[in-house]
Amino acid sequence: MIGRFIYVFDRLSTSGVPIIDSLRTAIDIVENSYLKERLIEIIDAIEEGKSLTTGFENTKQFESMVIQMISAGESSGSLNKMLDKISDIYRKKYAYLVDNVSTMIEPLLIAAIAGFVLLLALGIFLPMWSIAEAVGGV
Repeated sequence: MIGRFIYVFDRLSTSGVPIIDSLRTAIDIVENSYLKERLIEIIDAIEEGKSLTTGFENTKQFESMVIQMISAGESSGSLNKMLDKISDIYRKKYAYLVDNVSTMIEPLLIAAIAGFVLLLALGIFLPMWSIAEAVGGV
């Protein structure tokens, strides 16, 4: 959600949409109601005359690196470049997670398949052993 918010905010602000309108539109895309309430604090901070960095800090939803990058972009006048870099960071982090999910799940799947094969083998051999013991005991 944070990555999507940053991406939309970046694209809108790069297109020339005013920051407040960009934030409102980007916040509307967020589906998590708690996160949405926290992100509205950014707009409130800007409307109170505080900096964009202060608004991002007040939400307590962003990593310190992201806040530092926004602060650097805001003070140097290259906020759009910094937002683009932040968006790339979140996109790469998401891509890494998606690409490695199969690697993380693989041991669990192997254990589940081994358990199923064991259960199937016991289901076949236990009755055979029981019959062999019954026949052998007579």
